[in-house]
Amino acid sequence: MLGPDSDGRVVDIRSNYFQLIKKPDMHLLQYRVDFIPEIDHPGVRKAMLRVHEEMLGKYVFDGTLLYNTKRLPQVNKSIQLS
Repeated sequence: MLGPDSDGRVVDIRSNYFQLIKKPDMHLLQYRVDFIPEIDHPGVRKAMLRVHEEMLGKYVFDGTLLYNTKRLPQVNKSIQLS
């Protein structure tokens, strides 16, 4: 509730969240994913990863960061997903 000395207006706020249930032996891994050449549209980025779900396992991808429980091969070079 706004008081007499406050500026602004009342707004509705909603949130979207999910409960993460952690198994005792589970690790959540984060990977940064870059596209070369750069792809601006996040939907296209997500679609390009979706076709590799068998290799990636279950994951969450926001267009730049990929989270999953499967450790990907550690290499000091790019992994081509074409």
